[in-house]
Amino acid sequence: MAAAVGVALLCSALASCSPLSRLRSHLELPASVRSPERQKLHVTFAAQAAAGPLAAPPPGLEPPEQKLLAEVDVTPVGSGFDVELKFRERSVYVNLTGWYDTDGDGKIGAGDGVGSLGPAPILVADRGLFSGNLTVTPPIALEPVP
Repeated sequence: MAAAVGVALLCSALASCSPLSRLRSHLELPASVRSPERQKLHVTFAAQAAAGPLAAPPPGLEPPEQKLLAEVDVTPVGSGFDVELKFRERSVYVNLTGWYDTDGDGKIGAGDGVGSLGPAPILVADRGLFSGNLTVTPPIALEPVP
């Protein structure tokens, strides 16, 4: 009897968990960057709940005002960084831009790396307890600015 009550409580607790949609992108730095430094990487994103056009934010500018906020985690991996965005939403459309400020001057200039997911947003969704909530994008190559 106690086991059945425990299982029922666990099921109700799991059912009441808030949704969490996650997006992970690997940002590959230009070959000229030998020792990546986290503080030189700038990530901006645009997010919205409804389907529709959503351009990648321009690099080097303040992020657009967001109604949908995300927790951003950045992890150095090999010759780049893994970036994970976590939204407390069941589903969200996201576009992402990365900028690596190679000379650390705070301005986009020659040799800096810039890249984005592309012209169309990606749907990120929490598909339920046993289906997962992580969407992994293709790698984003940060191309050197001429």
